[in-house]
Amino acid sequence: MVEPGRTLRSRAAWPLAIMAAAAFSFGTYWYAQVQSGRSFFNAISFQQQSQLALKATVFDREISHLKRMTEFLASVPPVPGIARVLLHGGVDPVNGETFSVWKNRLDQIYLGFLRAEPRVFQARFIGTASDGLELIRVERDASGTPRIPAEDSFQHKGDRPYFIEAIAAPPGTLVVSEIELNREHGRLEEPHRPTVRVSTPVANARGETFAVVVVNYEFGALLDELGRSDDATRYFLTNGHGHYLLHPGAAAFQHEYAPGPVSGWQGDFAFLTPAEYPAGFEGARLMRARDTDRIFIVDSRRIYSLGDGKPLTLHAIYPLDQALGEIRHNAWSDFLLVNATAYLLIAVIAWLSSRMAALQREARLQLALKESMERARDAAEQANAAKSQFLANMSHEIRTPLNAVLGLGHLLGIGPLSGEQRDYVTKIQSAGKTLLGIVNDVLDLSKIEAGELVLEQIPFSVGNLCRESLRIVSEQAREKGLTVDLNIATTVPDILVGDATRLRQMLLNLLTNAVKFTASGGITLRATASRHEHRILLRLEVEDSGIGIPAAAQERLFAPFVQADESTTRRFGGSGLGLAIVRQTVEQMDGRVSLESTEGVGSTFRVELPLDLPDTDQLAVFESGIRRLEVVVAEDDADQREALIAMATSLGWHAEGVADGEALIDHVLGRDASQQPVDCLVVDWRMPGLDGLTALDRLRTRIGTDQLPAAILITAQDTEALEAEPNADLPDSIMVKPVDSSTLFNQVNSAVVKRADLQDRVLEGTCLGANHIQWLPGTRVLLVDDSVLNLDVARRILERQGAEVRTCTNGQEVLELLDQPEQGFDAVLLDVQMPIMDGIATVRAIRNQLCLEQLPVIALTAGALSSERQRALAAGMNDYLTKPFEPDQMVRTLRRHIELARGTALPVTQYAGETAPATHWPAIPGLRMREVETRLDGDWALFRSTCRSLLREFADLRAAPPPASDAPTRQAFADRLHKLAGNAGLIGAEALQQQARSVELQLRQADPAPLVAPLDELARTLRDLETRLHPYVEEDARATRPGTNAPDPVAAVDEEALTQLRDDLAAHRLTAVATFETLAPGLEATLASADFAALDAAIRALHFDQALDIIESSRASPGT
Repeated sequence: MVEPGRTLRSRAAWPLAIMAAAAFSFGTYWYAQVQSGRSFFNAISFQQQSQLALKATVFDREISHLKRMTEFLASVPPVPGIARVLLHGGVDPVNGETFSVWKNRLDQIYLGFLRAEPRVFQARFIGTASDGLELIRVERDASGTPRIPAEDSFQHKGDRPYFIEAIAAPPGTLVVSEIELNREHGRLEEPHRPTVRVSTPVANARGETFAVVVVNYEFGALLDELGRSDDATRYFLTNGHGHYLLHPGAAAFQHEYAPGPVSGWQGDFAFLTPAEYPAGFEGARLMRARDTDRIFIVDSRRIYSLGDGKPLTLHAIYPLDQALGEIRHNAWSDFLLVNATAYLLIAVIAWLSSRMAALQREARLQLALKESMERARDAAEQANAAKSQFLANMSHEIRTPLNAVLGLGHLLGIGPLSGEQRDYVTKIQSAGKTLLGIVNDVLDLSKIEAGELVLEQIPFSVGNLCRESLRIVSEQAREKGLTVDLNIATTVPDILVGDATRLRQMLLNLLTNAVKFTASGGITLRATASRHEHRILLRLEVEDSGIGIPAAAQERLFAPFVQADESTTRRFGGSGLGLAIVRQTVEQMDGRVSLESTEGVGSTFRVELPLDLPDTDQLAVFESGIRRLEVVVAEDDADQREALIAMATSLGWHAEGVADGEALIDHVLGRDASQQPVDCLVVDWRMPGLDGLTALDRLRTRIGTDQLPAAILITAQDTEALEAEPNADLPDSIMVKPVDSSTLFNQVNSAVVKRADLQDRVLEGTCLGANHIQWLPGTRVLLVDDSVLNLDVARRILERQGAEVRTCTNGQEVLELLDQPEQGFDAVLLDVQMPIMDGIATVRAIRNQLCLEQLPVIALTAGALSSERQRALAAGMNDYLTKPFEPDQMVRTLRRHIELARGTALPVTQYAGETAPATHWPAIPGLRMREVETRLDGDWALFRSTCRSLLREFADLRAAPPPASDAPTRQAFADRLHKLAGNAGLIGAEALQQQARSVELQLRQADPAPLVAPLDELARTLRDLETRLHPYVEEDARATRPGTNAPDPVAAVDEEALTQLRDDLAAHRLTAVATFETLAPGLEATLASADFAALDAAIRALHFDQALDIIESSRASPGT
C-alpha cells in the first residue's frame, strides 16, 4: 500500500518536472539555433573566401599568360627588321630587305598566332609616327577566321588610352588596359565583346620607341567563369569606380553604353548596423540591397593584376533569408536529437540503477576470478623460470666437466702416444661425444617445449644431406650385414631453404633407430618432392626390415622417454628422446611426421616438410660457402712444385701445378673461361722460356688488373734484385725459398686480403689441424673460467697455438687485470656462469666502466637456451662458444675477432714444440732435418725423390766446370744455379743453397769476378752432400736410423687412416684432401689404375660423394 504522503509529494512534483522539461527544451532550442548560426556563418564564410581566392588566382594566372603572349609577339625577328627599315630610309642595311618584306613576314606570324590562340581576336603593330597609324593588323572576321584586312581600313590610334600609356613607358614594359568593351572605328562592337588589351612599346637600335605591339584578348569567357556558382552565392566584379564588369543580371558594362546615370556597387548595397545583425552572425559582413531590402552575407577580394591604378574587386554575396531557413532547420534537428538523447539517457539511467546491485555482485565475482587466474599464471611462470634455471644449471654442470674430458682427449691425441694409448684416447673421445649427444637431446627437447628453438633459413643441398646422413650410419649397418640404399627422385630440387642442421638431426635419429632395430635385410632412405601452393613439399621416408612396432605402441611412440616396451631399452639401449625431438621439430617447421609399421616385418617413418626455393642472393651465398681456396703453383722444378702443392693441399686448399709461364697463362685463362677463377698464384721468378714476372704482366694485359688473381713471386735470391726488375709491383708479395707451411699461409692470406679485400676467405678455406702451425702467435689472451680443470685444458690448447695466456677464475680479477694498460690483451675468453662476478656483469663493466669497447670479448657458455646466448651478446659480448667447444672453432673465432680489432691479418708460425709424427726422420749431418720434416709434412718419399732428383740433375757440378766466357752461357749457368739453390733449400742443405746463390749473383753481374775458387767450393759441398745422402736415397734404401724404418710409399694402406678418409669424405671436410695425399701412394699400389685415377680426379674436384662411392665399391671388389 502506497503511503498518502508519498502520493501527495508525487502529485506536486509533476508540474515542476514538466516546467523543468519545458525550460530545458526551450533553452536547448535557443542554444542550438545560436550554435547553428555560428557554424553556418563560419562554413559559408570559409566557402566564399576559398572561392574568391581560387577565382582571383585564375584571373591572375590568365593575365600573366596574356602578358607572356604579348611579349612573344614583340620579340619575333621581323620586329627588329622593321625597326632597321624605318630607321634607314626603307631598306634594311643588314640584308637589304624592304618594309613590305618584313611586313609580310610579321603578318604571317601574327596570322599563325591567332590560329593557335582562340582567345586573341586582334593583333596590331602600331607606329608612333602619323598619329599612331596601324602598320600591321591581323584580326578575326565575323565567323572567327583569322584574316589580314586591307590597309585602307587601318586606323589612327594615337588618342587611345592603351597607346598613350604604352609609348610613355620604357621599351619592353607590358601595359594591361582596363576591361572594357571593344570599339572599332570609334563605335562599340556588336554584340558586345569584353576586351583586355596588352600592349608593349618596342625600340629601334637607338633605343627610341618606334612602335607599339597591341594584342586584343576576348575576356567574356573568363568573366563567365568568374561568375559561375554551384549554390545560392552570386558574384560581382567591379572596377576602381565601382562600375560592374561582372553582374548576375544585365548591369555589366552599363557605364560604357547607357545614356544616363548607371548603378554601381556602392549605390546598390549598404552595410547593416551592428544592432541589425541576427544572433550568431556577429563577425559577418552583412549588406542590404537598396532596391529589394534583402540582406546578404558579403565577402570581397581585391585583384591588382591589371597594374597600378586599375584595381578590381571581386564580391560574393549569399542571401541571409536562405541562410536563416537552413539554420532553423539545422537547429530543429539538433533540438530533437538532444531532447531525444536526454530523455533516452534518463530512461537508461533509471534502468541502470535497477541493475547496479547485480553488476556490483558480478564485478566482485570477476575480480575474485581474475585474482585466481593471476595467481595461477604467476605459479606457472615461476615453474617455467625454475625449469629454465634448472636447464641452465644442468647444462653448465654437465657440459663443463665434459668440456674438460674432450679437451684433455684432444691434447692427448696430438701428443706422442703408443698404438694402445691412442686407441684408449679415441674411445674416451667417442664416449664423451656420445654423452654429449644424449645431453644435447635432453636440452633440445627442453628448448622446443620452452619455445626457445630458433630455426635457421639457409640454403642446403638435399642430396648431400641425405648422402651424408646415410653414410654416417652405413659403417654400423655394414657391420650388421645390412644393405643401405638411397633413392632421390628427379622431382627433388638440388637446393632448398630451411634448417639443414635440424633436418640432419631428424634423419640421423630415424636412420640410427632403423639400424639399431634391424637385424637382417636392409634400410632405404627415399626423398621425393611435389609442388604445394608456392612452396616445395619435401617428403623423406626411412624404411627398414626390422622388428616392427605393435599397433598399440605406435600412438605413444613419439612421447618423450617412451619406447615400444620396456624390453626395448634393455635389449637395444637408448633414451627414448629421438622420436619425440623429431616430431616436435617437424611440427615447428609446419610439417608432419607419420609411421607405418607391421610387427615382425618392418617400419616406415615419413617426414613431410614445406620448404622454399632459394632466391638469387641465397643461391650465391650457398655457392660461395662451398667454394674452396683455389691455388695455382708455377714452378719449373718438379720436386719444388710438388712440395708446394703438398703444403697447399695439407692446408685444405685445392692446388694445381704448371711448369712454366706459358702454361700458367693458358691455365688461368682456361679457368676464367670455365667460370672457375683462381684465388692465388704462387709463381717462381726464374723459369725457362717465360719468367714469372713476364707471365704476370701478360696475364694482366689479357684479363685486366682488376681480374688478376692475388699473386706471390718466389725467388731463391735476395729480394733486392727482384724489386729492381720492371713490373716488380705486379706480385702482391715476394717469398724467399725455402718455404714452409706457415710462410705459405701468411703470404697467401696477405695477398688474398690485399687483392680481394676478403678478410676470412683464406682462413675459412683452411684446415687448421695440419702442418704443425701455430695459429695464434704473438697474441695475448685472457682466459676466464671458475673451473680450474677447464682453465688448464683451454690454456694448453691456446699456448700450443702460440698464444700467451693469463687466467682468472672470476670477473673481479678480470677487471683488475684489464685496468692495467700494460697488459695489452688481444681478446678475452669469458665464462658466463662464475661466482663473485659472472660473465654478464663482467662484460658490462668492461664496456661501461673500463670503456674497452673495441676489446674482443667472447663468451664461454654451457647454456642450453638461445636466450642465454642472446643475453650474453646483448650485454656486450662479441661472440660466443658453446661448451664443450672444438679447439679449431675456438682458434677460428679468436683469429677472426683479433684480426678485426687489429685491422690486419694475423701471421702464423711453425710449431717448434714436440709433435707426434708417425715416424721419426734420421738426423743427417749438414741438413736441417727437423725443418725439412715439417716443411714436407712428414712425406719421407717426397724427401727421397727430391734428393735423388737434385743429385741426378746436378751431377756434372760435382767436378767444378770451367767458368763460362760468353754472356748467354753465363746466363744459362746462372739459371741452373738458381734452380740448385731452390732445391737445396727444400731439402735443408743450407750451405749448398748459400754457395749456389752467391755464384749465381756473381754470374749475373756485368763483369763477374773470377769464379774458379767458388765453383771448386760448390763442387766439394755437392760431393759431400751426395756422400751423406747416399744411405737414404738409394732406390732400395729402407733404413733411416738404427731401430726405425722410413715410410714406404708402397706399404699396405693404413686401415685407420683409410677410415678417417671415409669419415672426412662423408662429412665433406676439406681435411679429406690432405688425408688422401698421405694415402695416395698406398692406394695407387692397391687399387686398379682406372679406379685410382677416378678417385684422384674426384677428390681434387672436391666431389667427395663420388670419391666415397669409388672407395666403397673398390673395397667390395674381390682382391682389394
